Amino acid sequence: MPILPPQYGAASPYQLLREAELGKVAFDHRLIRSLIDRPDETIPALKRFASEYRETKLLDLDEQVFDLFRHLRTPEAIPFYIHLMHKHEDGIPDEIVEAFAELGSPAVEPLLSRYRQLGPEDGADLPFLMAALGVRDPRILEVLIETLDRDVYEGGICLGLYGDAAARAAVEAALDRAESSEERKALEDCLEQIGGDSANPEQEPYSLWDEYPETALPEIDLLPREDRLAFLDCADPEYRKEAALSLCGESYSAAARARLLDRARNDEAAGVRAACLEALGSSLEDRAVLKFLLDTLQDSTKLNEERAGALIALAPQSRRPEVDRAIRTFYENPETRPAAISAITLSHDPRYKPLVLEALAQDDFETHRRAIRACGALGIAEACGHVRSQFDNEGLRVDALLAYAMAAPVRNTSKAIEQLFADIENLAGGLSLDEEELVGRTLDLRLETAGLPPLFFPEDDDQDGHDHSHGEHTHH
Repeated sequence: MPILPPQYGAASPYQLLREAELGKVAFDHRLIRSLIDRPDETIPALKRFASEYRETKLLDLDEQVFDLFRHLRTPEAIPFYIHLMHKHEDGIPDEIVEAFAELGSPAVEPLLSRYRQLGPEDGADLPFLMAALGVRDPRILEVLIETLDRDVYEGGICLGLYGDAAARAAVEAALDRAESSEERKALEDCLEQIGGDSANPEQEPYSLWDEYPETALPEIDLLPREDRLAFLDCADPEYRKEAALSLCGESYSAAARARLLDRARNDEAAGVRAACLEALGSSLEDRAVLKFLLDTLQDSTKLNEERAGALIALAPQSRRPEVDRAIRTFYENPETRPAAISAITLSHDPRYKPLVLEALAQDDFETHRRAIRACGALGIAEACGHVRSQFDNEGLRVDALLAYAMAAPVRNTSKAIEQLFADIENLAGGLSLDEEELVGRTLDLRLETAGLPPLFFPEDDDQDGHDHSHGEHTHH
């Protein structure tokens, strides 16, 4: 059974970290508070967790472990900081420099040892890191002066940061032999900086609270199906709802269908009932499920939220008069219009294009967002101008990119789709790595829908055993 926030105190910190790594526990204020309130348990757990290699993990938590260590300000973090430091080939990130500086003296010996181990060439970033510690130590001064002898510019920067007047003679001598204006400037600045009482100004105390949300849900949609089904029976209705939505568009066992049916009928939370109804859209071939969904849709005593869940589930049955009538009726009501648009998206029924085009002009954000998705699902080429105009809208950018990838009026050939990817990248002002993957997978879906092999991720084609059907909540 999943570990829920009220149970965090009864679980060990190591167990919580493992559950977070597996996507079953969200990194939010509730988890963080549970960990930092018992540092005597958490610090050894962090050390163990950071030192192990585990094949069975869903998420890389290096960033979260770093943030926890930094908040706790423990010298026990130093080996992990050093490990992180050498993962960055383009220099030590500022946050790692700051984390070492916050530890001060305890970091001196480990860094000197590491520098002796690597040598001046491979450990070229370490003198700057030692200078930033703000700790006067003759061994650090010796390393910095050696750096000055090898590299006047870098040595001047480091000694200026270190700020020790004992280096003045060495810096003045280096200034006499400096060959470039950059070197002379670095050394002149250094001479202005050295001699103060403290090497570094006081830093604002680090706080990790702004880095994480107060509450968040686990990565339920990324979990294996059996783990998601376990969340369907947990005590928290938000977790149950998310578990049900994660099953939308997927095939599942008769036992899972029975659990969804039971929750759809009996769960105390209307949102969970609605989500389970929506997930039952994968079982329309079951006559009992189909009847239950139709009965719910047409039952005016049911909450609109539940009827909307049934409508979305029944979207592939849009040619049924009662489903078509419900889509149009729900569209007329601003409260239920987003659900109607979602049903249209899943229906792939071109009869609803006029409603989608009309919805694009709606001020309501959720209606607008779902209408953009519907443009992609229905391939509404005449809407591509409007969809493209949303590329700069942070809240709609991803939806717009992927809808455009599906609806842009180009032939479904490998060459044309490859050019379409380049066009989208250009129109969007460049794509992030995540956006590149999402657009590539969407274009592959477009090719597969046309009966052609994928272009961008061919290695995924029928090799992972995953059901690639796409529900409203897996679309994009």
